[in-house]
Amino acid sequence: MTARLTKIFDDAHASKKSVLVAYVCVGDPSVEASVKIALACV
Repeated sequence: MTARLTKIFDDAHASKKSVLVAYVCVGDPSVEASVKIALACV
């Protein structure tokens, strides 16, 4: 996973693009809502 993320960040940097990293706290407010939130981030 680390190599994959490194490549994503390196490629973005090389093409002068930004990268957004979303952090989701699973279970807040509920597990079901967390799944919907995570899917909305993709």
